[in-house]
Amino acid sequence: MIKSVVMIKIWVLFFIIVFLFSIAFWIDRKRRHHPYSPPTNVNMREDKIMMLGDNKYLNGGE
Repeated sequence: MIKSVVMIKIWVLFFIIVFLFSIAFWIDRKRRHHPYSPPTNVNMREDKIMMLGDNKYLNGGE
């Protein structure tokens, strides 16, 4: 029972994060008025996501 509750919490958290990222990306696109994002911006975004992933991995411990 406890395990299933934890899993639901993790999934909810994951969906909220994805939702916030999509909103932020949409606002960014709307503000620029570009049909596509410049390649440099895309690379920056990927680096940020990788940094976040690395931080989560490092903080997770062994």
